[in-house]
Amino acid sequence: MKIRFLIIITIIIVILAIGGVLGYYAFYHKNINDNKTPAKTSTSNSSSSGVVISSSKAQVVINQDNLPDFLKTQNIVKDLPSNAVIMLKLYNYDTGERQWESSYVIKKGSVTKGSVEEPDITLILASKYVPKLSNFCGTIQTAKKNNDFGVETTMSQTALLWKYKSVMKYKDCLM
Repeated sequence: MKIRFLIIITIIIVILAIGGVLGYYAFYHKNINDNKTPAKTSTSNSSSSGVVISSSKAQVVINQDNLPDFLKTQNIVKDLPSNAVIMLKLYNYDTGERQWESSYVIKKGSVTKGSVEEPDITLILASKYVPKLSNFCGTIQTAKKNNDFGVETTMSQTALLWKYKSVMKYKDCLM
């Protein structure tokens, strides 16, 4: 049972980690190319685009509104099997009890806000990590270490490994 859980967590973390890194670079280059004026040396914030420009460097500020756009640019999401259904659920402990904030359905090449009845895998993450997901692997590892990340599934280990074999190449990020 413990080995099954570790394999599932590894698969999910690898997928999310690669997606985070790739999404960061995709957002970074897209926003730089879309910006018609050169970056200013002073700091300017743009909450609508989610980009902070400071000293000619752009950083993606990920929040729950732009999280689907960020995740769908990640290679790990693009490499999911065509019939994959993963749900990401965000929560907080602001009141001392777990409160669900939002959920997202992740499929091959798409991420939408919402939920599904029977996902293959449910990823559970404290929402305080969302702004840090541009460093996907590091953020997931920190969340795991702090017991702020969990995985649930009803599929057997064999079925999961077979179905998600296309994303096993991302497992190094999760170890």
